[in-house]
Amino acid sequence: MRERIYIIPNRFGLMYGSGVIVTLIAGTIYSNNLIYMLCFFLVSLFVVAMVQTNSNLRGLNFEKIQIPLIESQGSGSAVLWLKSKNREDHHQLKIRLIENETEHEFHAEKVSALTLTPIRFALHAKTRGVKKINKLHISTVFPFGLFYAWKVLPIEAYYRVYPEPMGTHALPSSTVLAEALIVDQGQTGDDYSQHVKYQTGHSQRHVDWKAVARGRPMLVKEFKDGLNTGYELDYSKINGDIEKRLSQLSLWVNICSVQQVPFSMKVGRKILPIDIGPYHKTRCLEYLAQYQGVDDVS
Repeated sequence: MRERIYIIPNRFGLMYGSGVIVTLIAGTIYSNNLIYMLCFFLVSLFVVAMVQTNSNLRGLNFEKIQIPLIESQGSGSAVLWLKSKNREDHHQLKIRLIENETEHEFHAEKVSALTLTPIRFALHAKTRGVKKINKLHISTVFPFGLFYAWKVLPIEAYYRVYPEPMGTHALPSSTVLAEALIVDQGQTGDDYSQHVKYQTGHSQRHVDWKAVARGRPMLVKEFKDGLNTGYELDYSKINGDIEKRLSQLSLWVNICSVQQVPFSMKVGRKILPIDIGPYHKTRCLEYLAQYQGVDDVS
């Protein structure tokens, strides 16, 4: 696809152009060669500024973007990669990510020539949901600030915004876990209890590999300190509208993750089985971000 770069003189460029016209008129009135030479120099500088500003965007393309899971009314650190096919560096770029309802703006001081450059920026989120970025708008006034050049790149990128963790309900009553789940989930505490024989379904993270290296059969380390309980987080047992319920679940998910206790989550007919760890937390928050009030059995 042909590269399209748009360029117009900005306010300073129009003022500069007006000055050139005044200088040319003065040279014509007084028939002064020095004024003509000055006018020629100013026009040359004007043309050079236009060419350089246009060149600052030439060969610059979108490669990929990585946006983390973000809390509603919060922000996250995202990364945008721009690829340059130009033989010269790109300077002082203004970048806008355009969604349907809002846009995100940040700056890149330099994108190196003939390379892939990551640009880190803070992305602020307002409302919960799955957000779609439709366009990438890149502009510049480099090097003299006389012209404004821009290009628009169509992209398709999604990110999720989970509910703000807040609520007044305490965690529901904990439930006792099966012994196999205690061993597998690593609800272990710090006190070593015993080895148990490895069985299908146990996590290999807890296998005593040192014992295996000594020729012993595969054994799983078991620790017990009384923390053999978990929580069932149920959307239907929370009072309030949909956003208040989801915010309460978000708060519970974060509390369980901080306390490192296993939990399950039920929203409508969707059940996320009991588990523990960063992956389980992310999976639950992603579902809360995209939930639209309709039961999902997938």
